Amino acid sequence: MFFSSEFQSRLVLIVLDEAHMVYVWGLVELGKAKFLSVRDRLQDNGIFQPFYGKLASLMIKGIDIGFFRGELVQPKIQILRFYTEYPLKSCEDLLRMFSKQSEIRDEDLLPMLIYLGTRKATLSVINVVNIA
Repeated sequence: MFFSSEFQSRLVLIVLDEAHMVYVWGLVELGKAKFLSVRDRLQDNGIFQPFYGKLASLMIKGIDIGFFRGELVQPKIQILRFYTEYPLKSCEDLLRMFSKQSEIRDEDLLPMLIYLGTRKATLSVINVVNIA
């Protein structure tokens, strides 16, 4: 998602939510999704890129990487609500949530998960996080 080596050196966690969708992507890739109601939306090139289906065949062994399997009911995970002053499309309110890189040490970084509904919104958030 981020190709900056500087960012990657600070990255500590990648979360895959809705992991069952990787399975569905594999079904679409194999042409076995004939009876899924979501199939038509996934096969739309705007949403489903053919290489997504290849993700379903990837296997990561538990010994190769540390896994944390959890749900939002886990006490380690919190949902924070921030009231906004700007339109959601601008993402400018996100700037208030982050300290500058010079103000926070790597070991003090907190994990973050932001849910977004579109690719455009994702790119907007990426730009704001990069500025912060």
